[in-house]
Amino acid sequence: GDIPSVPYCDRCASSGTEPRSPSSSQQCPSTRTATYAEALKCLQTLEFDAFSLTYDQMCHLSLEIFKQVGVLDSLGVSSEQIRTLISFVRTHMPPNAFHNFAHSFDVLQSCFALVHMTRALENFDTLETFSLLVAALCHDLGHPGVTNEFLVSTSSALSHVFNDRSVLENMHCVRTFELLSHPDIGITQCLDAQDYLRMRKLIIECILATDLDLQDRYLATLDAAVEPTGGSTKDTHKEID
Repeated sequence: GDIPSVPYCDRCASSGTEPRSPSSSQQCPSTRTATYAEALKCLQTLEFDAFSLTYDQMCHLSLEIFKQVGVLDSLGVSSEQIRTLISFVRTHMPPNAFHNFAHSFDVLQSCFALVHMTRALENFDTLETFSLLVAALCHDLGHPGVTNEFLVSTSSALSHVFNDRSVLENMHCVRTFELLSHPDIGITQCLDAQDYLRMRKLIIECILATDLDLQDRYLATLDAAVEPTGGSTKDTHKEID
């Protein structure tokens, strides 16, 4: 039979599962304490303070990150498409105390800073870099502000769809690809079938890896990969799974 539509969490149910276009009434305020120029200077560092910015500044700097890695032209993705994606993510992040748009931007910037400081991008191809940034931006998309444990213990509709496994992370993946394929964004249409499937695999792996229940497994694999006698290949370091 047909695969059912993935529901939103009961706690933040929407009138439908279609992505909503951004509107000013849905955008959360933020207190401005830093100038855009000040933020831009330290965008590639871990000294960056994401929470000193307004949401508008976060949107501009999110686009700047995608521009600075220099992958858009080679993928045929326009700055306007990324700008629209960022705006949609902003709209679809509920005003939770923690899992909000500021958190999405903070993770994107931290990820960007880490790969810049470690020169990891030298070992990533264009699609890997783009997928990593999209996953960082969208990894908590539509977060209801509750845990997987809560969703499972309350027998939520969302937990039933994903069989109690990485419930939120699976939902975030679904929401991410709803946006990427949205007609106002159309990023998936820029890629051929092979690149789309590879991007999809990379984004899903990155987002699912944010399930805290899996952190011990990933840390153990990382520890093994950096052991001097581990004999790990470059690809193993890029894709720890």
